[in-house]
Amino acid sequence: MDLLRACELNWFLFVEVIEQKLSGYTKAAIDQILLDFSGQIQLLKLNEREESIIEQSRQAYLLSERLQGNQSDVDDDAIGSETEESGADWGNIHDPLQPEARAIISQKVKQLKINARRKAAQRIAEARFLRRKRGKNVGKILKECPDIGSTIENYVKSAGVGAESWRRTGILTFDGNRKVEKKATFSRIKEHLERVYQRRFGYGTVVQLCVARNKRRLSASRYKGLAKVTCRRARKGFTIRYNPDKHWSSALYRALDALQLKDGTDIININRDDQAGFRLDTLATHNKQATLCIQDSVPLTTKTDYVNKYPSTLQTTSYNFSSTGTTAEICAGIVKTIPLHQKNPAQHAHDLNVIETYSEVEPAFSTILPEREKSKVCVRVDGGHDEGPSHKEVQFWWTNYHLEKSSKVLIVTTRDSGSSNRNRVELQNGCLALGHSNLFIPSTLNGSCFDSKTGKIDDNKLKENLNDAIDIYISRVNKSPCANTNIHLYKGTDSSCYQTLRAFVKVFLKGNPAEKANLKNEHPGTYNWIDEVWSLRNRHLVSGMPSKYVFHLFLCYQPSCIHPLCKLGAPPKEETWYDGGPPLSFTPLPVADLNRSYGNPACADCKGKTCAGHYMMPDELFCCDDSTRVASSPPSEVLKTLYDKDAKDLEGAAKQVLLPTNEVVLWFTHLKTVQDNRKRGAAKAAQTRKKKGCNKKGSSMVCTLWLLQKEDPKDDKAETVEWIQCDTCDNWYHQVCALTPLDDDMFWHCTFCVAVNTM
Repeated sequence: MDLLRACELNWFLFVEVIEQKLSGYTKAAIDQILLDFSGQIQLLKLNEREESIIEQSRQAYLLSERLQGNQSDVDDDAIGSETEESGADWGNIHDPLQPEARAIISQKVKQLKINARRKAAQRIAEARFLRRKRGKNVGKILKECPDIGSTIENYVKSAGVGAESWRRTGILTFDGNRKVEKKATFSRIKEHLERVYQRRFGYGTVVQLCVARNKRRLSASRYKGLAKVTCRRARKGFTIRYNPDKHWSSALYRALDALQLKDGTDIININRDDQAGFRLDTLATHNKQATLCIQDSVPLTTKTDYVNKYPSTLQTTSYNFSSTGTTAEICAGIVKTIPLHQKNPAQHAHDLNVIETYSEVEPAFSTILPEREKSKVCVRVDGGHDEGPSHKEVQFWWTNYHLEKSSKVLIVTTRDSGSSNRNRVELQNGCLALGHSNLFIPSTLNGSCFDSKTGKIDDNKLKENLNDAIDIYISRVNKSPCANTNIHLYKGTDSSCYQTLRAFVKVFLKGNPAEKANLKNEHPGTYNWIDEVWSLRNRHLVSGMPSKYVFHLFLCYQPSCIHPLCKLGAPPKEETWYDGGPPLSFTPLPVADLNRSYGNPACADCKGKTCAGHYMMPDELFCCDDSTRVASSPPSEVLKTLYDKDAKDLEGAAKQVLLPTNEVVLWFTHLKTVQDNRKRGAAKAAQTRKKKGCNKKGSSMVCTLWLLQKEDPKDDKAETVEWIQCDTCDNWYHQVCALTPLDDDMFWHCTFCVAVNTM
């Protein structure tokens, strides 16, 4: 690329320099090198002007080469080839008037005439083609339908939902309308125009009204381009962040790596994630990788539409204990299936206690000193309901682990959506997918899962088959390679005890006062245990953390605390993450770098582009003074606050979150669209309820809580009463009966679902 810039982006000069430098290569080899390089130009992060200049110069060079090649072909066909073929005859001829000479001359003249006729016919064909710029009806159509271009464009826009529309506007997510048009084609555009204008259109006419796909082709002159519609592949928006927290989350994980992976002598680094499911009775989910086989006996796969009526999917919860400067990487996984195991925080808590008992994994939890466990716990998970650090139930079980293991510090973090690569466990999941590729396991190892008499699913037989399927899976996939180690797989165990406790925990965290009182009276011991753990969470919780991404517990050193280390009192010397490192109470939240601030024209990292600001590097972050270490909040939270305040200063908002102005505008537009969609959805739901009579007492859809109270709400009028829907059972309740505020962003569960839900 430097050589091309030295040639001032001139492709002709660039080719000459390349030919001089590669003088020992053939022209075919040099042409191939130039072709390969031209295919990589789009990946060199050039601006639009540079790409345009290079492409124009390159196309001019290619056109020149083609013209020279055509002229050379004509000369060779007309004279050169004939000369070579009849060279021997000319050597024996001394007089051009000899009969032999006359025959050769006549043959050459004939060949020249043939070539001339071919060229003339080609020029005539091109001229005729250029005169056919549009069909006979195009001019008439433009007069009768002057807005046909915008009609075509609007139809194409509504005919599909790409990632950009979905992520930016919330379409198909918040508006409740999941019916969209079929994929746009010229045939469907033709049908749409005929419905709109009540007249017939030719297929070729519709094509000519759009933009040519390749403007360099001769046929491009026939296109009118009245509708800005063309055929293109989807492209990735490299300069647009649909998640504004990407930059912030990247800085957070960069600091976490420097903090947690420097010295693993006393740190447990846990990366956890659920691997994609392995379906039984098919190869549809795991036939994408090649495996060794006999040449004439390739493994056969089943179709993807083969779906059982009973659960038949195995799922591995992967645990990756990252390597540090002093410890090696350990990969493990627990193979489970839904009928035998659950997918919730209690199951994960049980799995973690089980997996550390295995000898292959035990070094990740213990120090080199005998009978001494590591005291610092660092966990990286995804943001799902069963693992995300923002969920209270997840916080409860991690607090209980913090108490059971007597850890000095526990920090649970998650990355922004779309950046799963920041957790190394994703690499392990990919290696596991390679390990079970082309593996077929039936779900009927011990017979059919259906009862032959009743035709219903036999639960006992189903569990027996799935239990054996797990054994076969582990025997075939165990110790699959991953980086410099192997993946150790273990069978999931029964967590019924944890599931029983989970039901009580959910009542404590989400139940109403009556349910909590009932739990306290009937199960006082369990209630006291839950209350103590939750009180410990409140005392050890490091405040000021963005709960969506970070959950940080640190010792309070209060004598009354139930934590064993707190009872011993504060140590004489402040505990640090590693020798000479920051204290354990420190959380490496991103801090804006004042030396690389927003709008800095001399920023070396931005390379001529407008600098949107940067966050401090880990070394600077750890060493800076507390007075200057002002942690930044996630941009999504800041922008949401500014949007609610109806902020108008876009540049000020961009400077505050260290994002380009166009991305701030994009996110504000997204928030506005989501808000409008939710309002329309709420209005539509209100009309539906009113139409069905669900606001009237005595109908089939009534507020169950109102029936229990046996008294009317203060504003129980069909037009004014506010209703709220349970996100579990979808039943509607009076808002005043539910005793909860109205919030579009809040997930609400009725008391009945809270009591019986065992997910």
